[in-house]
Amino acid sequence: MDGYKHTMSVDNRFYSLQTLRDIPVANIGDPGILFLRDIADITESPIKRETESRLSIGGKTPVPAVTLSVIKKSGGSIIDLVDSGQKTVKAMQDSGAIPSDVVVQTTTDFSAQIRDDLSGLTRDFAITLFLVCGTLLFFIGFKEALVPTLTIPLVFLLTFVVLRIAGQTLNFLSLFSLVLSLGLLVDDAILIVTGFDQYYKSNKFTARQAMLLAIRDLKWPDISTTMTTAWIFAAMLFMSGIIGKFIFSIPFVIMTTMLISLVLSLTIVPTLTLFFQGDNAHKHTKNEEETFWSRRFVSLEPFIVKYERAITYLMAVRGRLWRFIGVVVGIFLVAIAMPALGILKTEFFPADNQDIVYVNMTAEP
Repeated sequence: MDGYKHTMSVDNRFYSLQTLRDIPVANIGDPGILFLRDIADITESPIKRETESRLSIGGKTPVPAVTLSVIKKSGGSIIDLVDSGQKTVKAMQDSGAIPSDVVVQTTTDFSAQIRDDLSGLTRDFAITLFLVCGTLLFFIGFKEALVPTLTIPLVFLLTFVVLRIAGQTLNFLSLFSLVLSLGLLVDDAILIVTGFDQYYKSNKFTARQAMLLAIRDLKWPDISTTMTTAWIFAAMLFMSGIIGKFIFSIPFVIMTTMLISLVLSLTIVPTLTLFFQGDNAHKHTKNEEETFWSRRFVSLEPFIVKYERAITYLMAVRGRLWRFIGVVVGIFLVAIAMPALGILKTEFFPADNQDIVYVNMTAEP
């Protein structure tokens, strides 16, 4: 225009030269609206090359290449992005949009690591679930272990509903939180079931009476212990900055599972326990034959007896009790002093082996 060349950079609202030519510049009355095409010749030309991309496949001689980086949006799924991208490229190759002599090569795929992490975490989750259920079976009996085991999928189902409502996703951190909470969420159900078992096997109460007594005596310890643990993780919800956003799903998922577990332990667990017990008007008797369903495969009675003797020994003399408390306080102070004095090193993100190496080189002009 007027013998000068003007370079214009535009955003993604302009897809063609005609769109640029149709931009109104001014309204001068007669002849009316003045468009950009009326005062300038608009042409398209490539920008000056500032970088050069070359690719070597299988150790062959590097050849010129075009590098295309695809980055997911905030909150998006990198796995879905890669899968849809590969389908799009395959469709373009089949339709001829990408010439047959053009080789499409994926150089960096971060979804592979995410897939491996999710696969490993899912495997660990299954192992943890098996160990938890197996431990309950061996130590408190099949019938008593069945109810806490059945509450696990119920808790997870309701947790997924809450995550959906809250706009959270099922990602690596949320799966890790579910694995971490797996050992915590069964405590509420175990407390109610074992309390019922103690009352019922005292040979004084029917199953319904034993459950009512267990809920009456254990509901506040159940609520207080759950809320105490939940408040510990609640402090992490208020962390600010990038770290706060990064770890938000951990306390959110753990608190959600624990609170849901608490509600189920006071509602669904008593109902399921009485359902599997059968005759709720029946009283347990000393001569009642023990079956497979009520048998404890591992007994802790020898350890319980030794524990009771040790506690009795400590509490028999006041001086012993105070010395024991002093030892506990001393251990606590030592534990606090270890990170403060640098004995225990602190490292937020530990070093890790990576499969990718980035080398940045600046050549002479």
